[in-house]
Amino acid sequence: MEDFTAAMARMAALTDEQMALPWHWRDGGEELEVRDAFHRTLEAENGQAARVAGRVAGEVAAALVLAQRAAGDLCGLIVGLPDTVLDAPPGGGEWTLREVLRHTVWTEPRFRVRSLWSVAHGAAGAEMMPDTENPPEADVSGDAASIIELLLAERATTDAEFAGLSEADLATPSTWSGHVVDVRFRLHRPASHLIEHTNQCEKVLHVLGRNPGEARQLVRAIWAARGGHERLSDARELRVLDEALASRLESLGL
Repeated sequence: MEDFTAAMARMAALTDEQMALPWHWRDGGEELEVRDAFHRTLEAENGQAARVAGRVAGEVAAALVLAQRAAGDLCGLIVGLPDTVLDAPPGGGEWTLREVLRHTVWTEPRFRVRSLWSVAHGAAGAEMMPDTENPPEADVSGDAASIIELLLAERATTDAEFAGLSEADLATPSTWSGHVVDVRFRLHRPASHLIEHTNQCEKVLHVLGRNPGEARQLVRAIWAARGGHERLSDARELRVLDEALASRLESLGL
């Protein structure tokens, strides 16, 4: 995943002017533009997602795919951003990007722990869980790549621990923010929460005058597509995609 993250960071940094530079894809065809290399990458990821779609079985697996897609979109939005942007105050009492990401990374294990507590303890569920069971607050003091690594590690743990949830588990009563819900609600909450704070990050970037350009928007789509299949794809399939991506990126000459 580190190679993929590094490639996404390189690609996200390209300017709109660079996206329009010429790019040679295959012999005998028309000259294309750098942006076309991004689209070939997106098409490769979407193609893999389509090929493995039949491997998704049941509501739990489908919900976890949605959450991983949402995580990919967030990763694509922040990959390669410098610390000066992560820590720049947007004003108006709003959180910095780093503060938004701290909350987002920390909430992932909180969702997981409280959901599993509900499954284990029945109707009382998350409401009776002592604070001592909560995970420690996430350390997001590093760069964007390290924050992404933390988030994806937490997501991997969630996926592994939620994978065995049954239909009966999903119907277990629970609570969320004082509301009576069930574990099914909690299963679908991570994807929604990731989208919520991706939107918040976009708002902060807008205030800071750092509106994502074409390259970053395509990187977001590529990473979301990767999130839609990476748990279902085997190591060989991912390696083929990453090797093709590395070759395509080098062919840009940038």
